[in-house]
Amino acid sequence: MGTSSSASASQGYATYEYTYAYATVCPLDGKFDSLVLPNVNTECMQISLDEIARRYPNENIVMVMDGVLTGIAAIR
Repeated sequence: MGTSSSASASQGYATYEYTYAYATVCPLDGKFDSLVLPNVNTECMQISLDEIARRYPNENIVMVMDGVLTGIAAIR
C-alpha cells in the first residue's frame, strides 16, 4: 500500500515519495499489528517478520501472503 508523502512540480513534472504499510491481523481475535516502512523489498519484509516474531515469541504463527510481495526473493 503506497501513500504519497510529497510532490513537487517545480521542474514541470511531479515527483512522488512513498511509504508502505506492512500489516498483520489475527482472524480469531482481530489483534492487528503494522509497520510503516520505506520500501517493498526483502530487507523491509524481514524487518516486518522479525518484529512479529519479537512481539509474539511464544506463538505459532501461520502467515498467508496476498501475492503483492511475490517479487521478494525471501518469500519465494
